[in-house]
Amino acid sequence: MKSLLAPSIRSLLSPPGETPDRRTHLFQTQKVRAAATVLGAIAAVAGGLIASEGVAQADPVYWVNWTASNAAGATGTVQIGGTSVDVTYTGQSAFVQTNGGSNYWSPKAPYVSATVDNEPPASDIIAMSARGARKIVFSKPVRNPLFAVVSLNGNGYAFDTDFTILSQGAGFFGNGVLGKDNPAPGVFRLNGVAGEPHGVIEFQGVVSEVNWTALSDENWNGFQLALRGVSCKGHLGTPGGAVGEVCSAAAPVCAANGSCGGAIANGAAIPANPAPNNAAPFDGTCNASSAALCAAGLCSAADQRCGGRAGEPAARANQCRSGILAGDGTCAAVCGNGTLEPGEGCDDSNKTDGDGCAATCTIENGRTCSVNAAGLVGNASCQSAVCAADGSCGQVNGQQAATASACRSGVRAAAGRCGVSNGVAPGVGGAADCASLILGADGKCGLPNGTQPSVPGAAGALECASSVLGADGKCGKANGEAAESATECRVAILGADGKCGHVNGTQPGLGGANECASLVVGSDGKCGKANGEAAASAVQCRSSLLAANGLCGVSNGVAPGAGGATECAALAVGNDGKCGKTNGEAANSASQCRDGALGADGKCTNACTVAMDCALGSYCDVTASPKVCTVKTPVGAACKATVECAVGSCTAGICGVPNGEAPGAGGVAECASKAIGADGKCGKANGEAAASASQCRIGILGTDSKCGVTNGAVPAGGGAPTCASLVVGADGKCGKPNGEPATTVAQCRSGALAPNGLCGVANGTAPGAGGAGDCASLALGSDGKCGKTNGEAATTASQCRDGAIGADGKCTNACAATDDCATGFYCSKNAPKVCVGKKPAGATCTVSDECSVGGCNEGVCGVSNGEAPGAGGAIECASRVTGSDGKCGKADGEAAASAAQCRSALLGADGLCAPREVPDAGASFGGGACDVTPARVSGPAGGLFAALAVVAASLVARRKRN
Repeated sequence: MKSLLAPSIRSLLSPPGETPDRRTHLFQTQKVRAAATVLGAIAAVAGGLIASEGVAQADPVYWVNWTASNAAGATGTVQIGGTSVDVTYTGQSAFVQTNGGSNYWSPKAPYVSATVDNEPPASDIIAMSARGARKIVFSKPVRNPLFAVVSLNGNGYAFDTDFTILSQGAGFFGNGVLGKDNPAPGVFRLNGVAGEPHGVIEFQGVVSEVNWTALSDENWNGFQLALRGVSCKGHLGTPGGAVGEVCSAAAPVCAANGSCGGAIANGAAIPANPAPNNAAPFDGTCNASSAALCAAGLCSAADQRCGGRAGEPAARANQCRSGILAGDGTCAAVCGNGTLEPGEGCDDSNKTDGDGCAATCTIENGRTCSVNAAGLVGNASCQSAVCAADGSCGQVNGQQAATASACRSGVRAAAGRCGVSNGVAPGVGGAADCASLILGADGKCGLPNGTQPSVPGAAGALECASSVLGADGKCGKANGEAAESATECRVAILGADGKCGHVNGTQPGLGGANECASLVVGSDGKCGKANGEAAASAVQCRSSLLAANGLCGVSNGVAPGAGGATECAALAVGNDGKCGKTNGEAANSASQCRDGALGADGKCTNACTVAMDCALGSYCDVTASPKVCTVKTPVGAACKATVECAVGSCTAGICGVPNGEAPGAGGVAECASKAIGADGKCGKANGEAAASASQCRIGILGTDSKCGVTNGAVPAGGGAPTCASLVVGADGKCGKPNGEPATTVAQCRSGALAPNGLCGVANGTAPGAGGAGDCASLALGSDGKCGKTNGEAATTASQCRDGAIGADGKCTNACAATDDCATGFYCSKNAPKVCVGKKPAGATCTVSDECSVGGCNEGVCGVSNGEAPGAGGAIECASRVTGSDGKCGKADGEAAASAAQCRSALLGADGLCAPREVPDAGASFGGGACDVTPARVSGPAGGLFAALAVVAASLVARRKRN
C-alpha cells in the first residue's frame, strides 16, 4: 500500500497554480497550503478506495447555464429533457462568469457523491463578497435543487429552506469543513466551520424560490445551482403536485419523489421514475425515437406529446391528448385545460366568464385579439367574432359599444350601437350591419314598422324595412290592409285573413272584426279571443265569459266547441253536452245542472239521494248531511271509497289503479304508484328505478334501488338488470355465478360461498371457467371436479382437497412429507402431520414450504429484496414493493416508510432509500464529513483510512481572510 500511496501524495504536495482572481490568497502560508493539499490527496485516495468497494451509481444532475448578469444579479437556464427552467439570481456579486474564465470546480471530488454523478461544468459561477440578502427564483417549481459552494471561508448562509449536506472535501482553494445548524424556526444555516470548505448541499422538497442571507463580508465565495428535475407542481403550473396528480393533460402522474412519472393519461407506459437518459423525459414529452411509448405509437408533431392535439386526425379518442375525438375524426380541443389549441382564442385554465377569456375559450370584448398561431387568431379569437380597428375584440353591428373603434364597421350609431345609418347599404353582415338591425326590401338599412321615416314620400318608404309607408305616414301597412307578412303591418300583426290587424282588446277600424288578428270582436267592440283561447280578462273574450282556467268560455246551457268542458265558464258539461248550469239556475233536467241535482222549483241544486242523482264526474256524498253531489276525487288524491275516485279505485287510501293492472286513458296518472311498468301496467317494471318496493310491479326492489327479481328466479326480458342482485347465472337465473365475489351465500346462484368470498360449487362438481376458483373448497382434483373433503371417497389423492387419501379410499389430510400433498399444500411439521394450504406472499411463515410463492424471508412469504419477483409482481415481494429496477424492495433514492421497504435495507434521514455505501452524515474526518464506520469501510481500505485520518487532522489549519 505504501508504494501505491506515495506517488499520489508526492504529486499532490506541490502547490496548485494560483489565478489572478485569487491573488489575495497568496498570503496563505506554504505550510497550510501543503496541509490542505495532503488532505485533498487523502480524500481522493480514500474516495477511490471506497468507490472500489462498490458505491452505487449516482444520478446525473443538470447545472445552470448562466447567460447574463448585471449589478442586480444574473439570469440563466436549465434544460431537463424537453423542459426548460429559467433561473434568476437577485443580490450582490463580486463577479459572474457566464462564458469562460477559471474553472473553480476542479477538482470535482467535493461536488460528486452517491446521488450526484457530475460536478459543475466549465467555469460558470456567481461570486459574492458582501453580506446581505440573496434570492434565487425558478420559473417552474423544482424538486430538491442542489447548491454547490466554493471557499465558504469564515462565512455562513442563513437559508429559509431546509437542506442536507451531500458532500464536501478539498477543492480549488484547499480543504475545510461545512456545518449546519438551525438557530431559529424556519432558519437553516450553512456555516464555514474551518478551513476552505467546498461542497454541495441539497434543498429539501419542492421549491419555487430560495432566499438566504450572507452573514459576513469576505474576499469572495462562489456558488452554482443544479436541478434533479421539474416537480409535479412545475408540470402542472399550479399549486399542488401531490402524489397521483396528473402532470399535464398527457403527461405521467406524480411519482412518490415529486417528479412526473407513471402511466400517462392516453395509455402510454413510462417508468414511474424515468432516468434522465430515458427516451421519455420527466414531463412525458415524446419524439420520433420515443413515440413507441405513446398509445398506438403516435407522438403529436405539434407539441411533442403523446397523442394528437386539437385538429389532428386520430383513429380513436385515446390517441388525442384531450381524450376527445371529434365527429370529423380529428382530436377536439379542451377548453379550460390551460393549453391554447386550434379552435380556441384563449385558454386560462378555467371556464369562468368576465376574466378576459370567456367560458367558451374566446377572448372577451375590450381585450387584445389573439395573434397566437396555436389557437384561433383575429376575428375568430373574439367572443364577438370582431377584432376592432384598435386591435381589441369588438362588437358586431347592432350591439352596444363604448366607442366607434370597438365596432367592426368603425361606425357607432346615435343609439350607441355599432352599425350603419338607415337608408345606407350595409356590408357583408346584412341586417346585422344596420344600426336598426333591420334590412329593407331594397337591401338598405331600414326602420321598423310604425316608425316615422326621416324623408316623406317614396324616399321615406325606402327607409322602411317593408319598403311600405302606412296611411298614417309611418312604416308598414295600416290595419285592414293586405300584407304578405306581419313585418309589413304597421303594428306587426297579421290577421288570419292575411290583413294587418289589431291585437285583442284594441278597437278595430271600419273593417271591424276583419281588422282583429283573432277575427273576433268582443261585446265591448274590441278585438277579442274565441272560446277556448287564453285571455287576460273576460273583456278580451268574444263571449265576455272567462273560465276559471283562464280560457274564454260560453254560458251555461250552450254547447261548447271542440274544447269541451274547458270552454264552459263553469268548466262542467252536463249529460246533454251543454255547459252545466250553476245552483239556482233554471234547467230542463238534472243533467243540465253542474252538480247533477234539480230541485222541486226546477232550479239546479246539489242535493241528492243516490249516485244516480248526480251528473257525470260527481258522486253522492252519503256521509254529508244533507247528502250532496260532490265532484269526484282525481287520481292520486286521498280517498275512503272507490265511489269517490274519478278514475280507478281507492287503493291504500289513494285514488288510482293498483300496480299490476292496466290503467285507462289517463295513463300513469291513474296508477296509485304514479308509475307504469314496461308491460304497460301500473307499477315499475324490473330494472326501473323505484322509491320503494311498493312501486315495483313485482314488489321486489334490488340493492341498486331498481325493481328486480330474487336470485334463482328467471328474469324478464331485461336480463340481469331485472335481477335484484344484478347478476344472471349461466343457467339464466338471477344470482352471482361461480367465481364471482359475493357478500353472502344468498347472493350465489349455486348457494355456496368459497372461503375467499367467491361463489362456488360443491365438492365433486365440475367448476366453470374459473376452475378451482369456482369451487367452494378452492381445490380442483385431477378429474377436473372440485376437491373432496375429509371422509369423502376419492379415486386419487389429487382429488382430495387436502391432497391425501387413506387406505379406505377416502380423503384424509394426513401426510408424511410435502410430496404427499396436492399442489398448493404442504405437510405441516407439527404432529400429527397434516396437509395445509400454502400461504400467500406477504403472510408470516417459519419455513419456505409454507409459502405458495417464493420463500420464507425474514418471517414473511415472498421474494427477498433485490430479487426479481414472478408474474405476481410486487405481491410476491416480502416487502410488497418493487423498485424501479423491477426487483423487490424500493431502489436507492426512492421514498419508503421503513428500511424494510428499501432494496438496500438502508433508509436515509430524508426518508429515501439509501445505497449500501452511502456516507453517514455527521461523522467527521479531516474537516470533512465521511463515513469511517468499520461496518461500511473494511479491510485494507478501512485501515488506511483510519491511519490517514490521524495524519490529516494534525495538518488542518484555519486560514483567516478578510
